[in-house]
Amino acid sequence: MSPTTGDEPASLATKQLETFGLSAYAAQTFVALASLGTERLLSFIEAATDEIVYMTVEDLLCEKITDALWRASDRGVTIRLAGMSPAATAEIHQSIPNAEPFDSLWNWSDMSAGRLSMIDQDKTLASVLMAEDGTEPSERRDETAIWGAGETNSLVMVLKAIFTWQLDENRDE
Repeated sequence: MSPTTGDEPASLATKQLETFGLSAYAAQTFVALASLGTERLLSFIEAATDEIVYMTVEDLLCEKITDALWRASDRGVTIRLAGMSPAATAEIHQSIPNAEPFDSLWNWSDMSAGRLSMIDQDKTLASVLMAEDGTEPSERRDETAIWGAGETNSLVMVLKAIFTWQLDENRDE
């Protein structure tokens, strides 16, 4: 895998992922250069059977996501939320009153972050928002995401370790 130059969106996404604890190689390996949208996350949420851990910036919170989270909650899936703006948290709590907040290690609104989620401790998705030209976010932003599935996937392992440390006291074992 060849390293990316500093002005490419993938390079900036890689740097953001490194702040989550991934090595440069792991971050480069997982960076998806295509815009993701909400479809991958929706498929993860729709397949959830136990727990959804979800963080997002307000710009990416849409009715499709809140509806999918509501349907998951209605199936008995635990919904855990963190790091979101008060407006985004209120919007989800209006639809899903039993969603459980938890404290995050990051102030999500101070980063060019997009979403961070873990589904059933087995599937993860992390995204960053970039301007079309690959610079830090501005008015027009594109989402670049990586995702992983399976207990041996590097992204799953890193996010599971972070979330387990943060959520263990709130989980019923």
